[in-house]
Amino acid sequence: MAKCKNVDIKTAIKIVTEAAKQYDVYLNDRHFMVVYQEGSEQKYVKFGFRDMNFLHLIGIKTTLKAKQFYQACLDHKLAEKDIVGFTKGSTQQKLSVLPHLSKIFYNNCMIGYSIDNGVYL
Repeated sequence: MAKCKNVDIKTAIKIVTEAAKQYDVYLNDRHFMVVYQEGSEQKYVKFGFRDMNFLHLIGIKTTLKAKQFYQACLDHKLAEKDIVGFTKGSTQQKLSVLPHLSKIFYNNCMIGYSIDNGVYL
């Protein structure tokens, strides 16, 4: 059985399964744009989320293909035997923020100098 520092495998499965449900509702097959300013130049970055990206986000090594893993999470069929390891050093961090990921693009967020910066939405 694979181990993750400070998180046992059953807890990891619970976190991942719940996160997959949220990912499916709020992120899967959606695109987002983040507008920011660098110096006097306005820039943007686009983000797109697909079912096959979910596995990469969480840092778990599995015998399942990315889409199979995602579907197993949604169907509550992910089992301990499906998990063979964790990405070195980052899985713990990913699991700690995963429950918040689906909400990140649904909040108004301005960081830094945002008043009268010329960016209008």
